[in-house]
Amino acid sequence: MAGNHGKRKRTFSECDEKALSHILNFIVQAFNALKNRKPFLERDFTKSTMVLPVQYNNQIVKRICEFSILIPMERKGAINWNQNIRALLPMHVEDDGNSLAHSVSVYIFGIQDKAQHLRQLIYQMMFMEKQGQGEIYNRWTADRYQTITALQRYPTSGKEENGRSWDYYLGNAQHRNRDPFTGKYFQLEAIHIFILSNVIGRPIIVYTRCESSNEKELANAIRYEGVYLPILRKQCSFEKSPVLVGYEGNRFIPLFSTEN
Repeated sequence: MAGNHGKRKRTFSECDEKALSHILNFIVQAFNALKNRKPFLERDFTKSTMVLPVQYNNQIVKRICEFSILIPMERKGAINWNQNIRALLPMHVEDDGNSLAHSVSVYIFGIQDKAQHLRQLIYQMMFMEKQGQGEIYNRWTADRYQTITALQRYPTSGKEENGRSWDYYLGNAQHRNRDPFTGKYFQLEAIHIFILSNVIGRPIIVYTRCESSNEKELANAIRYEGVYLPILRKQCSFEKSPVLVGYEGNRFIPLFSTEN
């Protein structure tokens, strides 16, 4: 994956420009076909899973595996705690605030979502949901009302408050918005993961575990971990094979089976 000189290549897109161009054209065509309509990608488009060719040896796997992520995730028991199940390996994606979309894109297509197509589809879906009072928006606002009530906080603003909260998550999904303090894109939340699972038509499983006393890190681990199902799509239109993603160090990362 890298010669004797120059920067070591860590992603597959850096190794084959021709293949990269072909995949990008494929993605752009599918993305453009969803303009001004519900952004549900076709099952045949997202059912693939990136695999490591059999000729890849352990030396190359070591180059693309994120050991700085693997070691703490294994130590905390988030992954690879059962020796009877194939081990999962985290693969490198950029830590630019768009790591969720990068991880899902790498898992399916083998390349990162640098053009932010998936992030734009999340935004498109959220915008259309609010405009049309869609199923996701209505269920989210109802669940939020129940949560506030359970916490004995009286929802004084009702629809207006829900609208402002939805707009907050909508704004964070916008592909042009960056955190002024970090310069990164705003991190996507659990609601975005659920929407993304419906966009790609595949379950997304997030593995994480937190041992930190930091309340923010602990809260992130609790709210991200889980199985996100594309329940808004007809069964015939989604792929049952899940996309496996880890969350560690305040970012997402794709997890591949060693079988691959």
